[in-house]
Amino acid sequence: MLKINDGAVKGEIEIAGFEDWIELTSYAWGGSQPGSFQTGGRAGTEGKVAFQDLSVEKFVDASTGIIIEKMATGTHFDKIRLVQTAMANGQNRIIFDVVFEHVIVTSYMTSGGAGQGAFIPESVTFGYTSFKIEFERRSNDGNRIAMVDAQFNLRKQEGG
Repeated sequence: MLKINDGAVKGEIEIAGFEDWIELTSYAWGGSQPGSFQTGGRAGTEGKVAFQDLSVEKFVDASTGIIIEKMATGTHFDKIRLVQTAMANGQNRIIFDVVFEHVIVTSYMTSGGAGQGAFIPESVTFGYTSFKIEFERRSNDGNRIAMVDAQFNLRKQEGG
């Protein structure tokens, strides 16, 4: 699920606690480190990390117009929040939570075909200057094991 500018951009989810969030069918995000142990000393060489844009797949919804407008004008969102939830102890809990700041829409694409009905798919990618991530590890019975977190500022190339 995705939330833009603390809910100022509305989606259409009706799940308790996540009303008006944007429903995603999938997302992809990651990074790469060009460093190598084949060159350099004992620790190898360290390169400049390259994080990918956040890529999301969704259906056309109430958020579509503003997303296209932001891409067309090159204006940014202050922040977007990506969460993954799972049922734990009978409740829908956030287990993966990433907040991206100073976010621009770097691409938008939709596609269609005969017989797809009212659900029109779209792909959106977001660029950003920083992120903070939290991941809650849980046991099979739903109890919390540990909280893992990280943050990084791409402009400064530093974590925190």
